Amino acid sequence: MCFVDRKPDLLRVRTQSQPFSTTSNGPHPEYEPGKYRKHQVTESIPALFNNAQIQDVDGIRPQGLPNLVVGLVLEQLPIMSHVQLAALDCGEVVTTNYDSLFEAAVNANRDESSRITVLPFEQKKPFDQWILKMHGDLEHDGDLILSRSDFVGYASTFGPVGAIVQAIMLTKHLLVVGTSLTDDNFLRLAYEVTNYLRTNAPDRQLVAANPLGTVLDLEKNPVKESLWEGTFDVVGVSNSTNTNESARDLSIMLDFIAMHAAEESHLLDQRYDTLLTQPGEKDAAAHALSLAREIEPLASAEDDPRSGWRRLHTLLRDLGAPARSA
Repeated sequence: MCFVDRKPDLLRVRTQSQPFSTTSNGPHPEYEPGKYRKHQVTESIPALFNNAQIQDVDGIRPQGLPNLVVGLVLEQLPIMSHVQLAALDCGEVVTTNYDSLFEAAVNANRDESSRITVLPFEQKKPFDQWILKMHGDLEHDGDLILSRSDFVGYASTFGPVGAIVQAIMLTKHLLVVGTSLTDDNFLRLAYEVTNYLRTNAPDRQLVAANPLGTVLDLEKNPVKESLWEGTFDVVGVSNSTNTNESARDLSIMLDFIAMHAAEESHLLDQRYDTLLTQPGEKDAAAHALSLAREIEPLASAEDDPRSGWRRLHTLLRDLGAPARSA
């Protein structure tokens, strides 16, 4: 299970003469740009947020603030880190981000029927991968969690979302990427789960030895590691104090994790047929591809994802067969 939180680019100060630019890694080479709302923001973003906080103190939600955030998301493309996180193929993903860049990376090589489900805005389908947007989503109608009052009232307004996150904490091991562990809502949810386990578990030492998840941090920080001991394992991925070098080390770490997490999804992908070196492998792959094309009409005719033909076709696709026959 992944928790993704990548906000730096969202809050970057930008004017018409200072367009958005991705990192040097660039987008995934096979990604086809989706449709993103495009606006121009010509004011100082820190000043706007400071004004918003002042208004929020008086109990007035700054109505224009969500539009300003929408304006910061231009026609962005997923960068390498989005693609690497997508490659982990986590069944459940939680994020505090408002953009849809992770979803775009996941959906880049999928057809419409297998796209990742965005909760709580879309209907969850059985066995489908999903992402939970804790703080809202720019591509769907609904409130964005932006102002101080939004955070204070989160538990009462977005209680079911928090319950899902806590259920995941109780039943999964989280991989937390790109967060400074300062989000009030996430920290409150984690504290409540940890406190519940320590209060009710018969073996408290066992609870302390099994944290809720692992946090990948840019730099090694003994103080942070000690602070979160027993709740999260904080792992600094870089010895460098240079942010760019640390970000590169994080990218290497994600690539390493993806390598070990990846299943053999290349067996029927003809782009990787040179990796089939064992006797009979290429012939077997050719027969499997032929079977995938043969059963595709049968699978498409079934509405129930649990039906035999749908499950068989899905398995063959997971092993690299094309989504649709050529």
